Amino acid sequence: MKNYSLLALVLTLGSFCFGSSLEVTIFDVGQGNGILFSATTKDEESIPPLLCDCGSSAYSFRGKDHKKNQIEIIVQKIAQSLELVEEKIFNILVSHPDSDHYGWIQEVVDKCKAKDIFVGTIILGGLEKFYSSSFKGLLATLKTGPKASKIIYLTEKGATTEKYPILSSKNVSFEILPALACSSKKDSNAASLVLLATCGKLTCMVMGDATKKTAEHLQRYLRSCRANLLIASHHGAQEDGCNDEKWTKKVAPDMVVMSSGIHGYGHPCSSIVTRFSENLDDDPSMCQPVIFGGGGGDEDEKRPHIRFSNDYVFGMTSKPLFGTLSHGTMAFSWSGNDTEIGLPKCSIKNKITDVKSGMLSTLSTPRKIRTFGFEPEIIVVVNLSNLGINDEVAKDRNLLCKVLTLLKDEATFLRKLYLSSNKIGSKKCYDLILTVLENKNIRDFDMANTGISGEMKGKITMVWANRGLSL
Repeated sequence: MKNYSLLALVLTLGSFCFGSSLEVTIFDVGQGNGILFSATTKDEESIPPLLCDCGSSAYSFRGKDHKKNQIEIIVQKIAQSLELVEEKIFNILVSHPDSDHYGWIQEVVDKCKAKDIFVGTIILGGLEKFYSSSFKGLLATLKTGPKASKIIYLTEKGATTEKYPILSSKNVSFEILPALACSSKKDSNAASLVLLATCGKLTCMVMGDATKKTAEHLQRYLRSCRANLLIASHHGAQEDGCNDEKWTKKVAPDMVVMSSGIHGYGHPCSSIVTRFSENLDDDPSMCQPVIFGGGGGDEDEKRPHIRFSNDYVFGMTSKPLFGTLSHGTMAFSWSGNDTEIGLPKCSIKNKITDVKSGMLSTLSTPRKIRTFGFEPEIIVVVNLSNLGINDEVAKDRNLLCKVLTLLKDEATFLRKLYLSSNKIGSKKCYDLILTVLENKNIRDFDMANTGISGEMKGKITMVWANRGLSL
């Protein structure tokens, strides 16, 4: 483990960029990837922003307008990056042909075109035949006309053994690291294009869905694989050796971001969250949420537990480990003066306001890392059903009251509360349940077979009825 604090690291890294600046925005696209790099050189020369992947396979858990709002934010951020540039052009990198990495690009390109912003170059991983017909239609359109884009399938002729420069300009560079060839669709994850963005001596690595084979290929041809900020591979998955122990130690990241959503795959995986945590420095001043798939730990410690849409678990960490599922959209920026991390609040209302005002609310404090309270705008299920809780037993009652108190104080993220098939009889629990149910975000509540008295059940029914809902 490294022997310096995260804050000291931030201050040290910021001093190496010599006036250049780089901002990395990881958008909350749900189960997918969407990352924008925007930079200026030490001569305040703006360079074309780079959109690295943009797609999602699951986002409706955020609300019906989430995709629309996120695309508007992405387009707005691209436009902001080009405000001082005469030629309104941005570039696109698609790591590999999985739709959760490119499925939103068509809409982003169309909305940018309406603002007279055009695509310069699109670099794609994998082979053309593995992309959807609609996306290939977009590429065919982009290749024509007065603002024609350059289309590059980087590994079309085979694996690469050297870095491919997308941009290199006075202390800021974007490079694609050596990549494997993609001979079949099943190889597409391993053939992910891995991006390394550099500002001075500070680096950010984006892995796509890279596997253990990808990592082995990179180590074969690179002297160093170090990255200060790592965007985890495959949304924090562990299959096919993604994010394996050897690679994590080789990269030795100071901060990790996992881009994922509520999905049947259960990303990020609990074992990978643990692996990253074990390889990151502890910051006692940092206490922040992390949401991950699966369980882990002793069953007694998990009860009562908070689960998110079946198999997602909520925990806390004092490590610089971030996730779009728990933090929403994030912006990491660094320059010669300071380094900032912005973790905006995630309500749809805030996002619409931000888009209308032309701003993305990445609140941050120079030279410090600042995190905000757990407030993700997601459908959250707090499921305490069938746990055998008996609040006549002091231990069970105390645990249940702790959970209900948490929900009372931090109820902005609660959508469903299930208490069925537990014995609930104490007045303290009754009162807490009533208080929790006053949260207007809750849409589903189950108290079947809890032994709640008729009088108390009547009060709960009345609270529910006043909101126009029925049990």
